Amino acid sequence: MRVVSSGFCREFTLVNMETNEERHIYQMQYIAWPDHGVPEDSSDFLDFVVRVSQVCQELSTLTLTQPIAVSVV
Repeated sequence: MRVVSSGFCREFTLVNMETNEERHIYQMQYIAWPDHGVPEDSSDFLDFVVRVSQVCQELSTLTLTQPIAVSVV
């Protein structure tokens, strides 16, 4: 798990037990959203959105044999 701007980035590896095929799942979670309403300043959230885009870009430059799936929570 990596800490990113006001959030976390987790990587999970799923393995098909019959074929040993692996899938990598990336989950990015923004944790600074208030319980009620919206943030007073949007810059922190926008920084997080930029970081999500950067992670997607980094992943797209890898030579992969499977599709990329990024879950943003």
